[in-house]
Amino acid sequence: MIKKMSAAILLAALLSGCQSGDSNDRQTQTVTVWVSPEGKDTNTGEIDQPFQTLARAQQKAREMVAGATNVTVNLKSGVYRLEAPLRLDHRDAPQDGYQLTYQAAAGAQASLYGSRQIDGWTL
Repeated sequence: MIKKMSAAILLAALLSGCQSGDSNDRQTQTVTVWVSPEGKDTNTGEIDQPFQTLARAQQKAREMVAGATNVTVNLKSGVYRLEAPLRLDHRDAPQDGYQLTYQAAAGAQASLYGSRQIDGWTL
């Protein structure tokens, strides 16, 4: 059975251990990476050139987390089918009180599926 989950809820639960404490100064230093099912992984990850996959967004976020900044990965509306599990580890954990957040963009309905859609089946 396929379960539909909000990307913000699922990823917030997964990342709860990856966030460090916050500071007022650090809250203003945020880089945003954008993802859309209609994007391309060769894009820049900016709002008008989003990545297509969470795996590519994670790669970019890991590069950013290595610097001194907060990183937010915003998912635009749509269905995201994961080809492999999204594994979070020490490379996803910011240092020195900075934060990494995965979330659905404001007003977006983003759904993650760990399955493949099969078309053409009849009973």
